Amino acid sequence: MAGCELRGELKYRNGDTKQFIVKAETNIKSILSGLQQLKDEVSVVLSDLVIQEKSENPHSRNGNDVSEDENEGDGEEDEEEIKPKTKASSLEPPAKRTKNL
Repeated sequence: MAGCELRGELKYRNGDTKQFIVKAETNIKSILSGLQQLKDEVSVVLSDLVIQEKSENPHSRNGNDVSEDENEGDGEEDEEEIKPKTKASSLEPPAKRTKNL
């Protein structure tokens, strides 16, 4: 049986690229396990990048930090922030209507 390859490419912010290549057979079971292997390899690299960025910029990338804008206010501002989201959803086309005879 002929084999195939699953390929992926990660492009870093500086323009460098990293190739991910996993060999698989031409059947669904092998392709699915190859996809899982590819996903695992990419996850390891991305996790390392996240850790690296957090150590380089602890204040700007940390999800636990809350900006001053988010800390200010007595709760009324939160309600105002929700309203624009509601208006944005009203821009969607209305649901399809059915005629009743």
